[in-house]
Amino acid sequence: MSEFSEFVDELMSDITHFRNAPPSVVHASMGLSEESGEILGNVKKALWYGKDFDKANMIEEMGDCLHYFQMLCNSMDVTIEELIETNMDKLRIRYPDGFTEACAKFRNKEAEKKVFTDFIERKWNE
Repeated sequence: MSEFSEFVDELMSDITHFRNAPPSVVHASMGLSEESGEILGNVKKALWYGKDFDKANMIEEMGDCLHYFQMLCNSMDVTIEELIETNMDKLRIRYPDGFTEACAKFRNKEAEKKVFTDFIERKWNE
């Protein structure tokens, strides 16, 4: 076993922290990541390999992403509508007068995060 391999084994000898996420969240997150990768692969093939942009495959993979995203929402006990509303609140803070590069670069991350912590407080601690 190489020195690096042994180092990684020692570093990860106690992986109990991976058990903190519910299995349904892990499953949905992995599925969403996989299907998002398939979307990106479709775009890559059109951009770099000169293949036709496969709109049917994009729509299929978007549907798969939506499936896993809904599964993740269910696992987290949050609705898509709640996420849309909360994300819009965050983006209103980030871009109060519409998108600008300056607003994108100099974000108020604390205020943005507060939108979500306030949402959690309202939803689960009322």
